[in-house]
Amino acid sequence: MSAPPPDLARGVRASDAERERIAQILQGAAADGRLSPEEAGERLAAASTATYRAELEHFIADLPADRDRGRTGRMERPPVTAWWLWSGLRFAFMAMVLVASGVFGGPDCSSGPWPSWRSH
Repeated sequence: MSAPPPDLARGVRASDAERERIAQILQGAAADGRLSPEEAGERLAAASTATYRAELEHFIADLPADRDRGRTGRMERPPVTAWWLWSGLRFAFMAMVLVASGVFGGPDCSSGPWPSWRSH
């Protein structure tokens, strides 16, 4: 007894990760008020038993195709501009500390802003 040949006309089979992605999209749509709790529940139940990718796409076809669909809940990196600002502030603070401590020298480059206790 051999298994029947796969029905290629129906498309590619969906993975668990794809079902989970669709479930996250549906939950987000319900949280945004795009779906009623009942409709979201029905779609989630049907999506969890979907076999093919085309079936999964059918459940989100009437929802907006925004960039947040694949959100995983991970914390995102701050924008690069924030990093540059923070780095610039750190550099400026350290430069002020070094100047104030006399590292870059005073008039004779041997003493800082404090008197020297050694005898000359």
